Amino acid sequence: IEGRTPEARPFLTARRISVEVPWWTVFRGELLFEEIRMTGWDLYIESFPDGTHNMPKMMPERRSTREKRFVTTLRQVTAEQGLFTYEDHGTPWSIVARNMQVSVARGGGEYRGMAQFRNGTIDIQDYVPMRADMRSRFKLDGPRIAFDDILLLTDGAESRLTGGADFSNWPEQTYQVESDIQLRRMRELFFTHESWELTGTSDFTGVFHMFKGGRDLQGRFTSDDFGVNDYRFQDLSGHVQWTPDFLRVTDGASGGVYGGTAWFGYGLEPLRGGGTRMATFNAEYHDVDLATLTDFYQFDALRLAGRISGRNDMTWPSGHFFEQRQPPG
Repeated sequence: IEGRTPEARPFLTARRISVEVPWWTVFRGELLFEEIRMTGWDLYIESFPDGTHNMPKMMPERRSTREKRFVTTLRQVTAEQGLFTYEDHGTPWSIVARNMQVSVARGGGEYRGMAQFRNGTIDIQDYVPMRADMRSRFKLDGPRIAFDDILLLTDGAESRLTGGADFSNWPEQTYQVESDIQLRRMRELFFTHESWELTGTSDFTGVFHMFKGGRDLQGRFTSDDFGVNDYRFQDLSGHVQWTPDFLRVTDGASGGVYGGTAWFGYGLEPLRGGGTRMATFNAEYHDVDLATLTDFYQFDALRLAGRISGRNDMTWPSGHFFEQRQPPG
């Protein structure tokens, strides 16, 4: 199946497709496909900044009032040794799912299936590519696919997803996400040129929505013990939103710090386009215990007492933390 043009990468190629049809079923008014098996296949989906894509139209057939001469039944589809690729030229980002296996069977009047791949790659903008493995269960309803469960293992994260996609309105799809995240690896992947370090783990619960012209991942995160270099924050929580244009941590992100409490916000934008990518960090702290802070800095000749409150605002070009500056005012 060719792509948008004859010269473009094909939408689908397959080394072999076999169809098992017991021909005698036609005498009882049924065309039965016992099994369709596809081996050595390559499925490629791409989208462009203007919202166009190479997905073929997958609209449900219009029901006819005329009596059908044959009933068509498909019992099972097996697709093995596959390669699935999705490439968004606008963001840009891509996923390559290698060694993909898909099986679909009819039972109880509906089509259910499983899909899995291993040693895949997710590549987002100019960040470090990450490995991905996945297994899932789903149900088909015409051009729509509903996932009962997706287990996605990526570098530094384990995620469970439910949701679905509408292939007749591609790329419309929405998933509920729950993730366990290793913060050290996230820093290495998404802030590879920064010198600071993250430690600890974080839980994320949110929604990923992909639609014509963009995508949006947002939700709440929590961390019992969050570390930036030698600094530690307890019971950290907040809201994060990541789109093709920006990454923002907002909505009263807060946590305990050295006997007091801190609120902060973080932003990184623009993520695409020709502008300079700027990072901002705004922090406000209340009732920080100076004695505890003195112990942290290990002052030999100075011991402070009391509590301190204040605010700090910084901005700097991404990847150049030491060029930070205080915003005017």
